[in-house]
Amino acid sequence: MLFMFKDKNVQKQPCEPECCYRNVSRADEGHSDDNYQFGTKLVCFEGEHMLRVKEEFIHIRCFCTHNNATVHEDFRAFIIPKKVSGSSIPSNKTRQNENDEVLNVYLIGLDSVSRLNFRRFLPNIEKLLIDKFHGIPMMGLNKIGVNTFPNMLAFLSGLQMDQLNQSLRKEPFDDLPFIWKEFSRLGYITMFNEDTPEIATFNYKKQGFYRTPTDYYLRPLYQAIEHSSYVKSRKTLCINKRPQIDFQLQLLQDFMNEATTPQFALLFSSALSHEGPLTYVKDMQDRLHQFLIWYKDTERYNSSIMLFFSDHGMRFGPVMRTELGGYESRMPFFYVLLPPWYAVRYPQRVRHLRANARRLTTFFDAHATLRHLLLEAVRSQCAQLSLLSVTSAFHRLSQPQGVVKDTAYQVQAFEEYVVQFVTTPGLGEFEATVRSRGGSAPPEELLSVVDVSRLDVYRGQSDCLKQRFDEMRFCYCQSLVQ
Repeated sequence: MLFMFKDKNVQKQPCEPECCYRNVSRADEGHSDDNYQFGTKLVCFEGEHMLRVKEEFIHIRCFCTHNNATVHEDFRAFIIPKKVSGSSIPSNKTRQNENDEVLNVYLIGLDSVSRLNFRRFLPNIEKLLIDKFHGIPMMGLNKIGVNTFPNMLAFLSGLQMDQLNQSLRKEPFDDLPFIWKEFSRLGYITMFNEDTPEIATFNYKKQGFYRTPTDYYLRPLYQAIEHSSYVKSRKTLCINKRPQIDFQLQLLQDFMNEATTPQFALLFSSALSHEGPLTYVKDMQDRLHQFLIWYKDTERYNSSIMLFFSDHGMRFGPVMRTELGGYESRMPFFYVLLPPWYAVRYPQRVRHLRANARRLTTFFDAHATLRHLLLEAVRSQCAQLSLLSVTSAFHRLSQPQGVVKDTAYQVQAFEEYVVQFVTTPGLGEFEATVRSRGGSAPPEELLSVVDVSRLDVYRGQSDCLKQRFDEMRFCYCQSLVQ
């Protein structure tokens, strides 16, 4: 819905304006990521109105009819429901196994904010994340590349730049294994919400995406905003009087409110933190605080994981000639926000996460976390397997513990158990190799599963995982359970 009304506090306009809106959409799908177009149909109105809008993005212009002079211009975005592609996964309300929580995944990034500058300029946000969300700060997270692209590439695809078998300047990124594709195949609805299109992560001196990468892709709208003479003429980092981060967060809130299906969203903001001076980072605090309080009070908080992060720290300025500058550049802030029940249900996972928070990590580790969440979503489509019977088992010992000849390397002795068993439902036949070590190793390292093999043919039992071949051997689809 679009509400149009007069602000009584505004001084008298030079005329009684007429307003019209038109559609803004992506152009040249399949051939370019740099073109947008305005619709040819205008919807016009006068005075105060409430309109039902069916377009995703619109451009609004109010003008004096006698001379066509613009008195107001704006852009708006709406979450128009879309058909979900991929396989359908059960919602949290309808899942058959209460231990399989289908989690929404939200990534919120601020460009060029180091961990130290996050604490300096956003202290209220840090306090909120720690005190109210029990957020886990990844204090040892280091960037892996000089700027945004290599870090986001690792985070979202698990790839290094030298693994890209393509020209960055001449070819699009449509065929790279971005994580949102995996979530989309599982029935998630996806969003990519990045401002400042001229320096966007996958577009600055690059080709971007010729095919629309996610269900909701904001680039055409931000391009139209960037090229608007009304916005440009004011040389501002705002959309009218709204900071771009406010525009982005409001759209994310609308997205969270609208869909009942699981969601994956990436919001990346550069307008204030990258384009402006460091003090602009502080200007985001109130809006971020408002958004996080809103999020905590919604049902989404109870069924979502949020990663709140930056790609790297500051890269330029006098401080970069100091030792501190090295830390500023290399160590972006990164927080993991878990749903309130997660630590109770998975205490070992959270214990490991808190231990890793004080270790050296990179965006490849962050990508592995997304992969783990993806695997959890995969499991939600499969029935809980139970042990029916053990058909065989045998025990074997390794060589005795000792030092390898001519080295200082010490080999630990271990025992292995090879067990064959049958599970239900589905009567799946498996063989597992379990290794046991002695000594003073942590409890989780004393016993480890080396390998699990499927021994029988499982065609027809795991067709719900058509895109996840490795996990198919462990799956008996929920839809087959009577």
